[in-house]
Amino acid sequence: MRIIDQMSEYNDRRFVLPLAKHLISPHYTIRRSAARALKRIGDDRLYPVILNMVNSANPVHRIYFIEAMNFLYDRRFYPSLTGMLNDDNKSIRIYVLNCLKENRIYDQSA
Repeated sequence: MRIIDQMSEYNDRRFVLPLAKHLISPHYTIRRSAARALKRIGDDRLYPVILNMVNSANPVHRIYFIEAMNFLYDRRFYPSLTGMLNDDNKSIRIYVLNCLKENRIYDQSA
């Protein structure tokens, strides 16, 4: 985790994709550190990685996407996030509702 935090201090865009791979780590603290670091770096190369998570057949990866939105939310992800309210998995729907509520994310169509 410290290594991830230190990588973000350099604000080097070469770290974006290696850090993004940690967004699906089974360890919450690593996912959280990676998301915070990616937020600091702020690079759009992360966008395809995020879309892969939201479209994953693995429900755990979709939940990790929702967790990442607590740090990396961008209005471009609003349709993906709210679209998950129709997911067959009840846990995913609950995670989305909590994310929208906790982060005060409202309709972004305007």
